[in-house]
Amino acid sequence: MKNILAWVKSNLLIVIFCFIVLAALPTTFAVSSAWRERIRSEREKAANDEMGKISKADVSYTIPSYDPGQKPVEYKGAPNSEITAWFKREREALATAAESLVKRAAEFNRGVGNDAAAVGRSEHRPLVDGLFPDPKVIVESRLREQMGESFDAKTPEEKAALIQDAAEDLLTAKLNEMEEVLLGKRGRPDIYADLLSSINAGPPADPIAVNSAIKEMFTRESDKITAGKRALTQDEQEGLVKRLADRRLAEYQAVASQRSLFATPKIWPQSPQKGFSSIPRGKIDLGNISLEAFFVNQWDYWVFNDVLAAIRLANGDRGNPVGVANAVVKRIESFQLADPEGLYGSADPMGDMNAAQATPPASDVPGLVPRDWTVSITGRGMGSWNSMYDVRRVTLTVIVSSARINEFLDAIARTNFMSVTDLDLQAVDIWNDLREGYYYGPEHVVRATIGIETVWLRGWTSAYMPPDVAGLLGAPASEGVPGAAPVTSQPPSNRGRKGG
Repeated sequence: MKNILAWVKSNLLIVIFCFIVLAALPTTFAVSSAWRERIRSEREKAANDEMGKISKADVSYTIPSYDPGQKPVEYKGAPNSEITAWFKREREALATAAESLVKRAAEFNRGVGNDAAAVGRSEHRPLVDGLFPDPKVIVESRLREQMGESFDAKTPEEKAALIQDAAEDLLTAKLNEMEEVLLGKRGRPDIYADLLSSINAGPPADPIAVNSAIKEMFTRESDKITAGKRALTQDEQEGLVKRLADRRLAEYQAVASQRSLFATPKIWPQSPQKGFSSIPRGKIDLGNISLEAFFVNQWDYWVFNDVLAAIRLANGDRGNPVGVANAVVKRIESFQLADPEGLYGSADPMGDMNAAQATPPASDVPGLVPRDWTVSITGRGMGSWNSMYDVRRVTLTVIVSSARINEFLDAIARTNFMSVTDLDLQAVDIWNDLREGYYYGPEHVVRATIGIETVWLRGWTSAYMPPDVAGLLGAPASEGVPGAAPVTSQPPSNRGRKGG
């Protein structure tokens, strides 16, 4: 022990430094650990900052869905020229396909193209060229051709004044022409009779002519039997009555074989009734000779045309009479067409429908026109929230084959954007109808009252709408109508045509 103490005393500095080193080790370890953590945190922060910069450089690629029920295709990643080019091509291809589909739908609705031709429809065109939406369109075109640059140099007010002055005479002439067309005046054909002819429809056998033929046959056959010297015996009379009945039926069958169905001008709504359209007959009141009133007449004509085209399609008649006995639709009894919803008021004459609503119903599918299922089974209604289409509602009463009525319902859907919203069936007294000349053939028939909803896309109809009509329906204003009168907030002046 003494030796150790002696060594410590003789090497005191060494001992002191050893203690210092030993004491410094924990401190050094603690300091180095803290330094390491600080360096690691700094480097981790720097790495995260760099990673954030890289993440922010990612690009979100999207292919939108034109079907509101489908989600868009999305991808997020670092910029890549190949991926960018692929998404660009796909977006352009999808946009082109969507535009083509919209155009195809509008053309089909208008009666243009192969799709419309396949169901026997032709283009819906105005009955008088240049009348709709306003003759000012024609006047402006003529003034531009005649005046050239001097017309373009004029102020908008000066242009409007020139057009207005020149359009007055043209408007009067076009309105007069439309009146003549609707009434079939001055040697013009009856357009409504032509509609019935287009589906090979006509009246039954003339009862006066048939009765005359039967009387002539009775006299002729009686003279053959009795030589005018005696009365017919009971057996002779019964035999002759049977032959006369067969002859009467043959007369009815002969006429029915020349028709595809029975229909007379009486099917058209001709007496003004509030809430419903009627065809002009005989004379048009001066107050109803207007762009707005005539546009509704034109629209009615298009609706009539489409519904009759569905009948022609169901009957399979493409120019050759199929005969009533072979037809699906054998007779049209009546045709009722409601006014355009929102044009003459909000009340709906076809039922308890809340037509021309101001508040849109809740949309069940985002991106689609809101639908109100209290309106009809399709949910299609009208209001300021619907800028895509208009709805015209039809009630059609027909005598139809009970076994093949589905063929007619299918034809309605195929002919245009039309939906059956109601169907009521009743029994038919065929013997009573036969006495009136209506021979339906051997098939069982029923009387069907059918509610039909027709849709008219504004993508093409708005181009023909007069400014007041477009304003009341909430349709986009027709382009190329300079100096048009401001849109009013009241129904057109022809409201009297409905008896309201």
